[in-house]
Amino acid sequence: MAKGERRPSGSKASGGPPSIGHQSEDEPLRAVVVVSQMTPGADAYSTLTGQPAALLPVANVPILFFQLETLLRGGVQECILLVVRDDSTAVQSALSNVASAVQDEKPNRSFSMRGMTITIFEGSDWHSEGDALRELETRDDLRPRQDFVLVSLGAVFSLDLSTLLREHRARRASDKNWLLTTAFRRGVRRDGATRPLCIVFDPDDFQLLKYDDGERADSIKIELASTFGKSRERLCAIADAVDIGVDICGPEIMVEFRENFDFDEIRDYVRGKLDSGDGEVLGNRIYAHFTSAHAPGSGTVVTDFGSALSAQNDFMQRWLYPLVPELELIPGQRCIRHRNSVYKEGSVKVDPSSRLVADTVLGADVEVRAHSYVSKSALGKGVVVGCRVEIRSSILMDGVTVEDDAWIECAVVCKNCVISKGCKIGKGSVLGSGIVLEPGAVIAPGSFLVREDMLEKKREVEDLGSTLLSDVDVNESLSADSQKADSRGQEVTAREKVCALAPDDVRDSILACTQFAKWVSPEMVAKQSDRCLLRNILEPEDLEEYSDEEVESGVDLQSFPNLADTEGNGVVMSSANTFASEILDTVTRAIREGHDIENSVLEVNSLKLVYDRSFADCAREIFAAILREARSGRSFLEELNRLLQGWSALVVRFAPRETEQSEVLMAVLCFLSESANAAYLKAAPTILKLLYDHEIVPEDAILDWADGNIPGALREAFKACSPFVEWLAEADEEDEEEEDEEEEDEDDDENDHANVRALSAE
Repeated sequence: MAKGERRPSGSKASGGPPSIGHQSEDEPLRAVVVVSQMTPGADAYSTLTGQPAALLPVANVPILFFQLETLLRGGVQECILLVVRDDSTAVQSALSNVASAVQDEKPNRSFSMRGMTITIFEGSDWHSEGDALRELETRDDLRPRQDFVLVSLGAVFSLDLSTLLREHRARRASDKNWLLTTAFRRGVRRDGATRPLCIVFDPDDFQLLKYDDGERADSIKIELASTFGKSRERLCAIADAVDIGVDICGPEIMVEFRENFDFDEIRDYVRGKLDSGDGEVLGNRIYAHFTSAHAPGSGTVVTDFGSALSAQNDFMQRWLYPLVPELELIPGQRCIRHRNSVYKEGSVKVDPSSRLVADTVLGADVEVRAHSYVSKSALGKGVVVGCRVEIRSSILMDGVTVEDDAWIECAVVCKNCVISKGCKIGKGSVLGSGIVLEPGAVIAPGSFLVREDMLEKKREVEDLGSTLLSDVDVNESLSADSQKADSRGQEVTAREKVCALAPDDVRDSILACTQFAKWVSPEMVAKQSDRCLLRNILEPEDLEEYSDEEVESGVDLQSFPNLADTEGNGVVMSSANTFASEILDTVTRAIREGHDIENSVLEVNSLKLVYDRSFADCAREIFAAILREARSGRSFLEELNRLLQGWSALVVRFAPRETEQSEVLMAVLCFLSESANAAYLKAAPTILKLLYDHEIVPEDAILDWADGNIPGALREAFKACSPFVEWLAEADEEDEEEEDEEEEDEDDDENDHANVRALSAE
């Protein structure tokens, strides 16, 4: 039957499901999980690594394992994985880490995981999830005959499925037309990694009436008087819903897919029923279940690498409770929580001079050498990080080697890559498995690099042909470019033949590049399209061509807020970003409205408790807010001095110790780094002097801070502060010399007095 055709409603296919009245109560609860991207050529992660998208690691754990754990906790007894044949071997290999094989022969290879049977249902000619569901419907041994759980590709969730299923069955018992329960998350996090939906529902019975991922809420039109055969007095329209990718389905859903080839996925069914009026005619009803974005039991759908970073942050921040980093999702792979929410597996080596910050996870056998900085990142098994390396808000998969002086920010580096000495990986870049960069390589923001042999292995590779910007031997293509390299010899080559995919052409596919349309604007693509190829890697001096205006217009700062933040809040740290924003608003309002210091202390302290932040976090954000407010004055330094005369006490209340005082100093560096005006750099010594004069940060704290490890991204700002630090150090030495001289004089006087007493005694 051709796509778009529909069987007559009275027709039957062999093996159709029984009616609701004939469901077997003893049938085990089943779940159907979409593991493979069905659309040929659309799975960029498979192109990068040769593995299906469901095996993308989030905090070093494949997405599939999160799904299986939640299904197991929800009482699912049989789980059916929809896998295209090319991905079957990789899925079986992954399952062997968490489950034992029960049947290793076709057609149904199955595993057992703590009492739950996992069956791999293979297909070779599926072009959509709908095709997979239609074939599953023909299988008497696998087809669900009762309500079942349907998990979409990339869903990472921790819903209480047993409660959700119980409520669904109760609705079905009273009205069998409730065919579907769809889960949504209320609240869109500020990282910009997930796209909100506009939905309309009845607030009385939560029946879903409109599902739209493109329209604005105020442009949705729906008949209020009579909707779906029922008179409704009120409707609720919201524009902050996020689809979690989990549905409780009645068995009739399988028949709906069998009879309508227009349904490529479950959301096509939802939109089709709501928009076409079929739901009103046939009485089909869809229930909208909501969970909060900032409460345990939430979820998200990973559709690209940006949302993978967001899901990783949710997991590290424990929004996916009871799925937490300490949980042993993979037998033998257990993390231990350390200070600052840093999680480590066994046999991890970290040099004492290196700094691990906020929501970082290190896999087994990871080694971090001297003076390196890692923040909000996941380092897979066997990753080696050299000296003086900075890694911020990134995913480094198993076997990656990062040599000395490299810098990686908001990037994904797949297995067994080698980032050579001095390389810089720009924001939003993705490196496929096995890429080897030569020393000094600078990868432009938004680059997407994959080895050519990985493309050759990719099924339906011809469908990717239109997305290739180049298909060249990088060593040969660089012959001309290398002549332009400067005296430092930073021409960039690679030891593998590499292709660069055009992210703008594949932005709608699952895990496509880095959702380039969201991370880099089309205008920036037009201007820099040739710079996103490995054969035209930017030299350090080329980076100066990007003005601040270009960067801010090109990179969506909602996706990557506060990239220069010392705590590494570059990606997805929703609570931290919200906390910083709240402190900024609170302090700014207090200054402008002349609030009392004590009242301001209470306000800040309440925010500290709500967001579970430290005194150091408060001190840093308070002083950052004062610096921003000082910029509004006619003279920055005069305004800053005036503000500190009245508000230094607020900073001091949250910075009583050297730990908090060092964060105040780091706030200065971040402010200087974010400011495009060179005048602020010239004012750096005076800013430190004001902190010193107003007794916010004492001399010892400044000198100890200057002797510590300053992240490379802030070193230029630190250099601007050095005149005052040097002056303070010299003054300290002079004071010590004067004290020594005074002590010597006192000793001489004491000796003189002793001699006088001796002579008197004689």
